[in-house]
Amino acid sequence: MLFECIELLKVFKMRKNIQIKGFIGVLIVLSMTFGSLSAQWSPVNINGGYISYLAEAGDTLFAITGLHGDGLFISTDEGNSWSEVISNSLPTSKKVIARFGNSLFLGCGSVFEAEGIYRSDDNGATWTKKTTKPMWVTCFAQKGNTLFAGTGEGLLRSNNNGETWEYANNGLEQMPPHIYSLLVVENEIYVGIGENFGIYRSANNGDTWVQASIGMQIGYNEGNYYYPYITSLAYIGDAIYAGSDGNDGIWKSVDGGDFWALTSTASFDYSSIKAIVGKDSLLFAASVYNGVIRSVDGGNSWSGMNGNGISIWAESNALVMSNENVLVGTKGTIYKSADHGDNWNESDSGVHAFSMTNPPVLSLNSNLYSGTMTSGIFRSKDNGDNWTAINEGFPVNDLEFLRSISSNSTTLFAASVISDDGGDSWHSTEQDSVFPWVEHNGSLYTYGPTSGVSISNDNGTTWKNIESSHYLYLSLHSDGAILFLGAYEGYYYSTDNGNNWQQSIFEGATGYISVNNFISTPTAKIVSISGGGRRGIYRSVDNGANWKLVHNMAGTKLIADGDKIYAGGTVLKNINGEEVEYPTILLSEDDGINWKIISGALGSDLSLYAMAVVDGKIIIPTNTYPQYGLYCSIDDGTTWKDISTGLVPGTFVSTLSVADRYIYAGTFNSLYRRGIDELNIPSQPSGITGKITPCISTVQTYSVEDVSGVNFNWQVPSDWNIITGQSTNSITVLVGSEPGYISVIPSNEFGTGLSQIITVTPVDDFPAKPDNIAGSVTPIANTTENYSVTNIAGVTYDWTLPSDWTLISGNGTHAITVTVGNLSGDIICTPSSGCGQGDAQTLAVTPLPSGIGQQMDDDIKIYPNPITTQVNIEINDMDRSSVIRIIDIRGNTVVQSVGQSSGSCCSKSFDLSGYARGIYYIHIINKQKSLVERVVVQ
Repeated sequence: MLFECIELLKVFKMRKNIQIKGFIGVLIVLSMTFGSLSAQWSPVNINGGYISYLAEAGDTLFAITGLHGDGLFISTDEGNSWSEVISNSLPTSKKVIARFGNSLFLGCGSVFEAEGIYRSDDNGATWTKKTTKPMWVTCFAQKGNTLFAGTGEGLLRSNNNGETWEYANNGLEQMPPHIYSLLVVENEIYVGIGENFGIYRSANNGDTWVQASIGMQIGYNEGNYYYPYITSLAYIGDAIYAGSDGNDGIWKSVDGGDFWALTSTASFDYSSIKAIVGKDSLLFAASVYNGVIRSVDGGNSWSGMNGNGISIWAESNALVMSNENVLVGTKGTIYKSADHGDNWNESDSGVHAFSMTNPPVLSLNSNLYSGTMTSGIFRSKDNGDNWTAINEGFPVNDLEFLRSISSNSTTLFAASVISDDGGDSWHSTEQDSVFPWVEHNGSLYTYGPTSGVSISNDNGTTWKNIESSHYLYLSLHSDGAILFLGAYEGYYYSTDNGNNWQQSIFEGATGYISVNNFISTPTAKIVSISGGGRRGIYRSVDNGANWKLVHNMAGTKLIADGDKIYAGGTVLKNINGEEVEYPTILLSEDDGINWKIISGALGSDLSLYAMAVVDGKIIIPTNTYPQYGLYCSIDDGTTWKDISTGLVPGTFVSTLSVADRYIYAGTFNSLYRRGIDELNIPSQPSGITGKITPCISTVQTYSVEDVSGVNFNWQVPSDWNIITGQSTNSITVLVGSEPGYISVIPSNEFGTGLSQIITVTPVDDFPAKPDNIAGSVTPIANTTENYSVTNIAGVTYDWTLPSDWTLISGNGTHAITVTVGNLSGDIICTPSSGCGQGDAQTLAVTPLPSGIGQQMDDDIKIYPNPITTQVNIEINDMDRSSVIRIIDIRGNTVVQSVGQSSGSCCSKSFDLSGYARGIYYIHIINKQKSLVERVVVQ
């Protein structure tokens, strides 16, 4: 960008009448403000999420986020704000991060993928894998020039900045040893390993290891002592602290690990200590199940910090101390304390790390609601622009995962609780029920898997069981007039609000009928079933009495969109001689009678539970690791377009939902949204705005109305240059001399729209110098005068006057009216047009005094009068700007003197013997006062 601006500047210098200095400023501003096309998907403004690891390196903090280590964020302001690290080479399943020298190291791995160690030498822009064997990396440490990495396969060591690694397990028990924690203290290295082997120590850079766990025995069996799983190690003050898994306490050694003592029996109350930080005797520990705990006496006693601003304390996975600030990462967000833990505040601005529920967003009574798996429920009252947590009464700390949220027309449902006041509060219900409750003919209905069907006529306050004759209940739906019930023994329907039930007949299926999806059209009822050996899409035209098999898909989704029906599920397909379940999308255009496959081009890696359809747009994620994908078809599967632009590379979209003209994409590391109307071939842009007769060699702007998600390709005449804005809705150009067309073509993933065009004709129309200024050159001071030049169409005129003159009217035009001052000077008229400024015209003016013989005071004396040869002028207290002028009868100044004294009397004499006899005027200006005296030269 800067190179392009420099080249344009060279061109600019060769063209006439250009203010180079000003243009450089324009280029600087443009280069700073120019950006790429805004991403089609943008993260929703909900801060926080699951924090799995925190690290500190100098003035930078790092946070690994998400249930599976999906995100990486950095902060350079003590955690006040965070930005996400975006890189196509950033690995998944991130566990730990550290900075050694100028390099960043990521340790990765999970139960899904075994990753290894990655290094970045450019602050996270690119990453390279530095290990070949799959492993789960748990911790890092550095001793001099040697790096250590704890893994599930033992301890790795590198002496060349992580370029190569070798195992250093000699002497460690449990082969291969699982390393949970690492610590370097001066010349010694400590590791905590699994299988109750405690702590090992090395004094020779990891060449050999000896056990260093004396004092922390927690069991004995057949000659062997058992030690805690040491999950965290820290050196604070003059002591080493060790946190354990389970409820095996927090330990302390003051002799380099020779002997260990329990800090306090109270530490047994806190389970799974993931991190310990502190300073001197002030300690903090993060407990997965008990939150943040603190000791102010070196561990002799511990107390919980939950409730002092930490609202979501469960799964406190990470701690870091930066200067005097302490930050903790929980399953909900990042909290920070600046007063040694007395008070905590959320410190998560910019962190988007939620794992979303299914659906990710729903709408109820003009509000939007979003569910997260670990951080509770959020509400938006402004169509998704801003969100607020609504967890009053919600069991966010007790609930392991929230899988789904739902609603009917009045009530929100999540986990085992409900909200009937729009999320302001949550409470449990005594009713054994599957959510959401079904609204039918003015009553609420629900079912429990074993308790049967119940009805409520008071909005869920009390319930009455109306059906309990079946062994197992599987589904309940309503079409507004009829209730439909799936049970272990079959499928049933009721036309009298559940008082009586008739069994339906399913073609080719008896017994266990689990309806996953139910839709009602004006002429039919359509369901998809799977499970219990049953499968298929069925259709009924007699209100549920009889059901005909119309396709053998094991259905996951049924979606009605206009007069079309879409189905997602698996079909049986023969692949290499073996019949397999093959993920597929079907379409029916005749009310569910006939179906066709429309997903063939996508293959089988389809995430069918997340499929969404709206306005003829089919949106489906793919689950191909590690890149994944998100696709859309606007032509019923004829073509599929990748619409993942804007998502963090490698993001898996787990859920989709539609609300208020947005499609929301739930992931394991954030919630994104995109306008539904973007998912089309773009329309022709609005008319292009900008000058059609611009001046040659000027900088001009041309634009069309911005449309989210659309790329704009601009074309300009051949010798014009686009400075900034290509691909956006607005360009800045350097105008050439060639006439022609400016065109803009819109495009997005779905294709190219119609172009918009304007004709442009550059002009070389700098204004000429105005003719002579008309008006008096010797106006009378303190009077009104008019000055003008000949008017030229399209030209504006800027007027400049002597300093004590006043412009009454006319600036910008060819004629002005002024109040004349006492000072002489120049009247300047500068012409300008759209092409720039022309040369100025100047008129010198000398005001004549307006009050003859008006003496200022006794401080000024003029003598003799009449004058024969010399006139004398005495001025008391003359200032440096005093002016004495002698003016002839025609208004010409014949003598002028500027005072040079200050604060004393000044006497000046002027020889007038060489001037013509007659009347003269002496005009004296001193201390902003004026005197005019008439004299006669004889």
